[in-house]
Amino acid sequence: MTTRSVGALLIQAGATTEERVAEALARQSTDARRLGALLLDAGAVSAGALRTALGAQSGVRFVDLVEVGCDPEVGALLPGHFAEGLGVIPLRRDGDTLIVATRDPGATVLLDELTDVLGAAQLGIVGVTAADWDAFQRYDAASTELAVVVRRQVERLLSDLDPTVTDSLILERTGRLSRLRERRHGRLHTRAAVPARLHAALAAALEDASRDSGGQIIARTFGSPEQRTLTLTPARVAPRSAPELGLATEDLQHLDRLMQRGAGLVLVIGPHASGRTTTAAALVTPLAASRHIVALTTGRQPTGLGAPLTATSPALLHDAVDGALGLAPDVILVDVARVEDLPRLASAAHDGRLVVATLSGTRVVETLRLALTADRLTRWRIAAAVSAAIAQRLVRAPCPDCACDDPESAAFMTEFGVPAEVAARVSLRRAQGCTSCHGSGVAGRVLLSEVLVATDELRAALRDDATPARLLELARQSGAHTLWEDGVAKALAGQTTAAELRRVLTEPSP
Repeated sequence: MTTRSVGALLIQAGATTEERVAEALARQSTDARRLGALLLDAGAVSAGALRTALGAQSGVRFVDLVEVGCDPEVGALLPGHFAEGLGVIPLRRDGDTLIVATRDPGATVLLDELTDVLGAAQLGIVGVTAADWDAFQRYDAASTELAVVVRRQVERLLSDLDPTVTDSLILERTGRLSRLRERRHGRLHTRAAVPARLHAALAAALEDASRDSGGQIIARTFGSPEQRTLTLTPARVAPRSAPELGLATEDLQHLDRLMQRGAGLVLVIGPHASGRTTTAAALVTPLAASRHIVALTTGRQPTGLGAPLTATSPALLHDAVDGALGLAPDVILVDVARVEDLPRLASAAHDGRLVVATLSGTRVVETLRLALTADRLTRWRIAAAVSAAIAQRLVRAPCPDCACDDPESAAFMTEFGVPAEVAARVSLRRAQGCTSCHGSGVAGRVLLSEVLVATDELRAALRDDATPARLLELARQSGAHTLWEDGVAKALAGQTTAAELRRVLTEPSP
């Protein structure tokens, strides 16, 4: 069978004319390049039409290397100078087949030898034009240079990371971009954006930095290498002290007495990212000098109390508690417990230990009632073990450099039920954003809390499955306030805004 020329195939396909082919053939007397390259250089044919014609002539599919890309690990099988000299680039693996691109699909002897050199069971061949080859070399060099720049930028960013300001770094691929964003005080700020082709390289740079940080940065990944989302969280190795948290002085005094007593069950309740782990660790840390503390965690958040025993999953926490008891601890810190774990934790508290556990929930009364829906004996054991329960949220604080009076302050005061004589003296604040806060209007976060210290009357009401209204009444008698009341007080003090209260606390406590 006679092989048709590339020029004839292009003319037949209507991709060029006989005159343009004749002109290119005439140029070959002074230019040794192939006909297709001359036609492409003269603008007489498109790159796509030339690939199609070359594929029809050789029986090998021709591709745009920039478009199909190259797996870096596979490309490294053949060093760059060898790839250039042989005109072959390993692209990717497809099962036992190694896909390679070549400028000369007819060089079968060379390609057969490469099968052994590259350690492949068989080769899959795709063709590449000279123009596409040169374009890919320029693209690959630019990508390598950009990857180096990105890695340096990541290293600078992580070296400047302030764990008191940065909650996390999030890398995600969206469309044609890979974006690295910083969550600062609960708001996202874009710190870097690169072409999507560098997503895997950027993720690798961040993971390397996490491994090199000595535990200072915790990395978690989701998805495939090409599409994965990567989250890095600064490890707060030095826990904050309890007074720094922003709890009321009277609440701190009650909690300090309970901690020093060294027995009972203390619950720190809140949704994810509410600071509950920080609070639990801050309560326990002062005891480290005189008590043996064992921390149990599902691995989501470092406690800052040394290397904890880690339960591989929440379902194994019960067994992890048994293992911790074998170490004869004075204090057990559990992050994060489930409602169904409370009977086991209550038993540990009844044995004379202090158990501090974080728990997912909204408010103290509702969470305790949910925990006490078991049989009467279990309800009695949990109620008798509970010494205190804290529910909390984090709200954004307005930037002091751009904070101003909120023009809707009077309306908010009425909505919040603030007495008229108080509303006449103060104004709520809000912030518009400035250079100091990077336009966010935010300067850190403030803790809202409600603290319930168990009394004999309250324990009896819990055992008897009292209504939420009755439990709240007893809590108020012991001096407790609600999350909403704490939030309004801090808004009146200018520590947060009315908009934040509406965002975090959907409705006032009853």
